[in-house]
Amino acid sequence: MVRRGPDARGVSVLGGAALGNCRLAVVDPAGGAQPMADGDALLTYNGEIHDYREHAVELRDSGVTLRDESDTEVLLQLLRRHGTDALPTVSGMFAFAFADEGGNRLTLARDPFGIKPLAIREDPDGIRFASEAGALADERPRLDLDALVERMAFQVPLSDRTLFSGIRTLAPGTLLTADRDGHVERRRWHEVVFDPDEGPSEEEWAERMRAVLSRAVRISLRADVPLGVTLSGGLDSSLVAGLAARHLDVPPVAFTGYFEEGPAYDEREHARRAAAEAGVRLVEVPIRAA
Repeated sequence: MVRRGPDARGVSVLGGAALGNCRLAVVDPAGGAQPMADGDALLTYNGEIHDYREHAVELRDSGVTLRDESDTEVLLQLLRRHGTDALPTVSGMFAFAFADEGGNRLTLARDPFGIKPLAIREDPDGIRFASEAGALADERPRLDLDALVERMAFQVPLSDRTLFSGIRTLAPGTLLTADRDGHVERRRWHEVVFDPDEGPSEEEWAERMRAVLSRAVRISLRADVPLGVTLSGGLDSSLVAGLAARHLDVPPVAFTGYFEEGPAYDEREHARRAAAEAGVRLVEVPIRAA
């Protein structure tokens, strides 16, 4: 999976747990090497804890010495001190594997909305996991026909099935714990609440939404490498691009993909208008078979 993380590779073994990582370095490229160990705990993870700076301050105030400026170490220390109770306190996108108790216990977890992928294969000799299902497939994998029908009918997966028989995904907002005695448990750590709130007025809702979106974009821009935004000209990407340009001293570059089969498949007109309004440079990329 080198293409998923071309900047560094690492493998560590702790007790009964073997963790690996192909890293795409966004925060603290000089630090944050993975898998990251501290005492009897080991972490490998994919994603970003966007509010890691705020949590770093809290950890240092409580007497924790952080060795680098990465969000990886912040997540590791939060898990060491609070276990999975720390998950509802963080804002980010992630899938991680955390081994503790000297490698006798493994925890796999996924962010509330499943932004980051996590595939799992349970065999008699243990549990394997990866950021993509293909990494867990046999040399001659068997096709899951039910999963194929699901994809062909709806274009998106509706269950935890993958196209590989025997390989499932961990559901969003879910964690799995396993120990060396073979006990495996899954549970939801996040539930989406759809109950309507009838109290605020339309203007109050607009102000709430503005504040939430502004904060979300601002903390997502924390990076030690150049940033870009994808821009279709639709409502959501235009809001993100406009807010990102406000929060950065140098506006980000925007990218839009288009198809050459005609105007019905080409959103460049909308993207150009949104880019001009946001004050960002637009790079137009044709999407072809290759």
